[in-house]
Amino acid sequence: MLSRRQFVQSLLGLGVVAAMPACLAKPATTLPGNSTTAALLPGTEVTSLNQIASAAGRLFGSAFDMASINDPQYGSLLKHHCGILTTDYQFKFGTLRWRESEISYSKTDQLMAFARAAGIPVRGHTLIWNEWNPDWLKQASDSRVAYWLDRHIEEVVGRYAGQFHSWDVINEPMWPGHNRESGLRAGPWLRAMGPDYIKRAFDVTARTDPAAKRVLNEAWLDRADHWGRGLRSAFLPLLDKLLDQGTPIDAIGLQCHLAPGNLDMDAFLQLVEQLKQRQLPVYITELDVNDQSFVDDETQRDQQVASTYRDFLQEVLQNPIIEMVQTWQLSDKYSFYQGRQERLVRVLPFDRDMRAKPAYQALATTLAIPRHG
Repeated sequence: MLSRRQFVQSLLGLGVVAAMPACLAKPATTLPGNSTTAALLPGTEVTSLNQIASAAGRLFGSAFDMASINDPQYGSLLKHHCGILTTDYQFKFGTLRWRESEISYSKTDQLMAFARAAGIPVRGHTLIWNEWNPDWLKQASDSRVAYWLDRHIEEVVGRYAGQFHSWDVINEPMWPGHNRESGLRAGPWLRAMGPDYIKRAFDVTARTDPAAKRVLNEAWLDRADHWGRGLRSAFLPLLDKLLDQGTPIDAIGLQCHLAPGNLDMDAFLQLVEQLKQRQLPVYITELDVNDQSFVDDETQRDQQVASTYRDFLQEVLQNPIIEMVQTWQLSDKYSFYQGRQERLVRVLPFDRDMRAKPAYQALATTLAIPRHG
């Protein structure tokens, strides 16, 4: 019989394999081309984060992009740890339709094939966003912009109907920095249709693929600064108005790009509870930890990043409304923070060589918190 300590260590892959029950022990994996090799690829020798999350009643996943195909080691890491994947760049309007007269599904088809072969459901990010749009759309007349909202959703969602778990139908509708009374983010969609573009996008998505869940995805609602306060004060009134209008919203996505020192846990937990009162599931969609303010020493920094993950999730996951936790990519090698600092970032559960870091252990521990209700 394992002690509680030994069981937790075994769950995290921390050195008690010999004492593991058969149901928890990871079998050796034979590498292609070498029938005598029983080594596991880095990051796959530890217990799957989704296995831990699923046992507690929720999903764990990550963003993915072409690196999942072009870097087989990273692809293996994603397959091992993820129970759901979210597209990163390839489904954004500005990526698919850089030219008005052209659209290429080459890369999106490859991503879907990767996920399908791995048996992992996919979330689509994102259909409509007032950023990441090509110049031709920004310069189009209002009537043409409205036309392209309908056409884009009908074509893209229609092509993959029945293949998606959910879509981020609208991404980041709010942005106080644009100084609008409504708090809405400026851009071609808002300019052409006003706030009605949000409901319109949800309606078209629901009509085109009724089976896919429809998500309103927002950022920075966890922040303690004036941006966070401004977003929180505007977000719930917007949501309530949309729901009163009958907008077919199935879930709320909270991104959670955590900025240590600028995190208001009390306000964020209150927001999650308010969403629970509206009976809307919550997905944590883009979780990572900005390590810019942390020390240079990598050992210490890894501990600081891990503590941030742990402190955040052990509180948030007490609320059963959280159905899903996703990091924004899984390895530091592919973090969108990479290149934004002079030093190499260490913001995700696995390092650039796909090796598990203390952040992995923090996630594994907190994802095991049982989800009630």
